[in-house]
Amino acid sequence: MEESTAEHQAIEVERHLRQLGDEWVKALVRRDAETLDRIIADDFVFAYPLEGDDKAQFISDVTSGQLKVEHISREQVSVRVFGKTAVLTARDSATWLYHGRELSGQYKIIKVFAERNGQWHSHRRRARSTEGRKLTTMSLDAPEPLARSDSISARARDYTCGTARKNGQ
Repeated sequence: MEESTAEHQAIEVERHLRQLGDEWVKALVRRDAETLDRIIADDFVFAYPLEGDDKAQFISDVTSGQLKVEHISREQVSVRVFGKTAVLTARDSATWLYHGRELSGQYKIIKVFAERNGQWHSHRRRARSTEGRKLTTMSLDAPEPLARSDSISARARDYTCGTARKNGQ
């Protein structure tokens, strides 16, 4: 009985995170500040090529049109849940305009979510061109460990933010 309850909870979390991923895409296209604010963690910081924007600046750029999504589609979505941490991977095709600069191509994305106080939020996002060129790395330094006791979660956390740090970005 416990196993089926745990499996059911994991399925519900996976469903919810897939929905958050879809809401993120729609919110970018629609310039929906309220949805972005709900999904993105308060201490989420955007790095290259978004020049270190914090959550408030990113949302401001989206709503003002400084960051405009011309096209974005997502496929091959997969979610893995590790307790209170989860990793969503997908393949995106996107064209963005950021302060007049076009960023476009096919990208493999990794988003790390964490549950805090009963709410799931996006804490890390990394996108890498399928041709090997990096589009963007978006990350944060979480104020508290993300399930450090869970070695799988720690590996997911280290993979997502450690790679960028090793490359000096």
